[in-house]
Amino acid sequence: WIKNISLKRYRSGTDTSGDQGSPIEALLTEGTTAGSDNQGFLLHDTTPISNGVRMHGGEYISVADSEVLDFVSDYTVEFWVKPKTATANTRLVTKGETGTGEWMISTGASSDETKIRIYAKDDADNAKDFVSTNTIPTGSWTHIVVIFNITNDSVDVYKNGGNLSQGTSAGWSSGFTSTKELRIGVNSAGNGYYDGLIDEVRTYSRALSTAEILKNYNNGKASHS
Repeated sequence: WIKNISLKRYRSGTDTSGDQGSPIEALLTEGTTAGSDNQGFLLHDTTPISNGVRMHGGEYISVADSEVLDFVSDYTVEFWVKPKTATANTRLVTKGETGTGEWMISTGASSDETKIRIYAKDDADNAKDFVSTNTIPTGSWTHIVVIFNITNDSVDVYKNGGNLSQGTSAGWSSGFTSTKELRIGVNSAGNGYYDGLIDEVRTYSRALSTAEILKNYNNGKASHS
């Protein structure tokens, strides 16, 4: 199953998709047990690197807003990440920032810069700010799965196929339908540029099961070693 989607790569706010290696497709990638709810962004450069897109602290990838990126119930975001440096408040995958219907996955503030932070405010203005105990080391690949679990009123962060860190009492009562574009490597205000590699960003309009998370990790770890 292949779906064309508008992805562009930018450097310092300027469109350089023509000479930076533009990711242009979303397709069903290996390890996924369901199809129609998957938007897997296969990120690649024209430069010879092992996996993913190498960002140098002044680049990002934008994905135009679409109804497939809205979620009105449980939702999952999955990716592989390999930071070059441990930097506070680095934006990894975001749809907006802290406004109504917006969410972001980033590193934590100072002293928590190696941890995964999730901030999400639903369409009814209920906000949850959670810093996971899961860390992402520099210089090596880490598989991260974040579940915005409206059903269970929690945000669930999985690392490398397991290692659940859970924030309870999220308080969300509705979905997240911001019209902001989805960005990889920075937020919508141009803050928090990411320095490192990122690969296989996927979204699902449901909560992945623990078996699916482990399967995706096992299927991806050989190419992210």
